[in-house]
Amino acid sequence: DFRVHVLGNTVPVIYKRVPAKGSFLANVSQGGSMEAVTDKDLYARLSEISLKAASVLGLQNAGIDIIQSEKNGELYFIESNRNPGLTDVENITNVSIPEKMLLFYESLV
Repeated sequence: DFRVHVLGNTVPVIYKRVPAKGSFLANVSQGGSMEAVTDKDLYARLSEISLKAASVLGLQNAGIDIIQSEKNGELYFIESNRNPGLTDVENITNVSIPEKMLLFYESLV
């Protein structure tokens, strides 16, 4: 699945979560790994869905989880997280979510 971090009306980072071999659990804390999403078209599609989901749910800071159909490539929202995990995000994506969060919340004051 994909984890999309939403801050206000921006998407600072998206990564794919990959389950460990023989498992369906993709969270890094449960043995999964992650890969940065670098494809611009996929990034745009994931961002659009995630920003809409966060807006509908009234969330300013969220981790939006999306799956992609293996049959047709369609993307589907599966859940939102108000307090998404940040383990290894910066190491994989070179984006500091805590820094982005600090700047976002400072901009609201």
